[in-house]
Amino acid sequence: MVIDEAHRLRNVYKPSNVIANTLKLALAGKDKLLLTATPLQNSLLELFGLVSFIDEHTFGDLQSFREQFANLSQEQVFQTLKARLKPVCHRTLRRQVLPYIKYTKRLPLVQEFTPEESEDRLYHLVSEYLQRENLYALPASQRSLITLVLRKLLASSTFAIAGALTSMSNRLKTKLRRQESSGATCAEHATRVRKGRRFRTCGYAISPREDTRVWSCGSQYCI
Repeated sequence: MVIDEAHRLRNVYKPSNVIANTLKLALAGKDKLLLTATPLQNSLLELFGLVSFIDEHTFGDLQSFREQFANLSQEQVFQTLKARLKPVCHRTLRRQVLPYIKYTKRLPLVQEFTPEESEDRLYHLVSEYLQRENLYALPASQRSLITLVLRKLLASSTFAIAGALTSMSNRLKTKLRRQESSGATCAEHATRVRKGRRFRTCGYAISPREDTRVWSCGSQYCI
């Protein structure tokens, strides 16, 4: 079975990906060839997903993969990953297929562009905002990816970035209104308590922060 655009199966390790899991179950025990130009896009777990679609024994389960390859900055860990991939992953470069595929010749045309003062100011303001340590407008787990997308829009035009900035602004306003309507903030709920105690106040569960003895409200509206 040959599957093109196989990167669409990269999240097969997630139970919520019904289509990928259905295909994996249907093709279990059969020979499979996955074709993709982007086997890895946002997370190393996507590589785990594609490999497990072919052979579940290459990396073991998800927890085992995370424990083994969490830190690829270590040379030994990186080399181990390469060795595991070698039997199941083959990379082909464009120059290797030139004798067989006739690609369209592309001629790049360079056009000088000088941004206006307002565009230059917008670029620096958005860049400074995206570099803030505490950025509530973007989910922490997706901040790096969304930042790349926003920078791409920003480099395109002011009209391209306008819609994204408007959406971010509306999302923050909605979050602020919910917080105000709840009548509670972390500052109002924060209370010093003896370590190990658990209690409730104003209907919100109190949860400990590991880096301090101040326990604060776990409400989603408290930012």
